[in-house]
Amino acid sequence: MAALKIVLYFLSGLCVIAGAVCIGLFFHNGSIQALGSGAILLCFGVAGLLLSIFFDPIVRAFKDERARG
Repeated sequence: MAALKIVLYFLSGLCVIAGAVCIGLFFHNGSIQALGSGAILLCFGVAGLLLSIFFDPIVRAFKDERARG
């Protein structure tokens, strides 16, 4: 599980960095597609970081639910 958590952190960090680059491209070129891509990548990156932070309680909740029912 620790390896999966590290992979999630890595991919989420890449999404956040790529989102920041896309936002920078928007300010440089004024491309509305870059703004949309940046927003989506930042959302995926932040969601992945939150999933990584709360990974253990989420897995524990699913295991408890499966054991109960």
